[in-house]
Amino acid sequence: MSLCQCVERPKCAWDWCSLGADHSVLLPPWGKTRARIAFMCATHFAIYCEGMTKPIRGLTPPENADEDWKPSLLEMIRHAQIAIDFEDRKRLERGGKS
Repeated sequence: MSLCQCVERPKCAWDWCSLGADHSVLLPPWGKTRARIAFMCATHFAIYCEGMTKPIRGLTPPENADEDWKPSLLEMIRHAQIAIDFEDRKRLERGGKS
């Protein structure tokens, strides 16, 4: 919960969210954009933090990786496809459409 309850309080930066901002994040410069501040509600801030701290399979070294391990975009794509296939299988088992 934000300490600020003003009417002028910034809104969450996520496109469809109209909640007031509880957190702010300094986003680094990327490409031609300058560094900027993004305001987020508590829910979207938790999603953002999870996405920024969660390791990316295929790109982040595994815990017991030896010194010969190298990151691979193909491995990252393969792991992502496996995760998508598992989600599709779960959805079909629950009776949903793919």
